[in-house]
Amino acid sequence: MEGMNNHPDVKRLPIGTPVRKVKGYGFPGVVVAVFATTAGNIRFVVEATGDDYAGMLHIFNGDQLAANS
Repeated sequence: MEGMNNHPDVKRLPIGTPVRKVKGYGFPGVVVAVFATTAGNIRFVVEATGDDYAGMLHIFNGDQLAANS
């Protein structure tokens, strides 16, 4: 997707950012990839850092994630 790097969520959550899921089940992790779907929606691949599921990959929308401070 052209201009994906200018998307506000991509600027807010670049690759390497430690994140957490903001609602529902917890999912602490690190953004390892960002891509656009064929429909042009931005998605984030997060690698889990939780003890019981470290290394698991999950795909999220930007509004599901917050950067850890």
